[in-house]
Amino acid sequence: MMKDSCYIVLSEYGIERMTKRQGSLKRNEVAVKVNLSIADSVFAEPAISAAIVIPASAVIHPDIEVTVEDQEPSA
Repeated sequence: MMKDSCYIVLSEYGIERMTKRQGSLKRNEVAVKVNLSIADSVFAEPAISAAIVIPASAVIHPDIEVTVEDQEPSA
């Protein structure tokens, strides 16, 4: 049994990329971690297909840190 995981990065336009690490996200992107368990017998078949349903609770939203500094008016 092969086990692996990856992140699928999505935007409103669809799948943007797939990565091994979550990494940084651009604005309006979300990452979904996908854990795979694949039987060894799968590799003997010529074609593989799968259906993936992603509930909203599985989406990883980026943490955005904002710092606001007061500025003194110039003289």
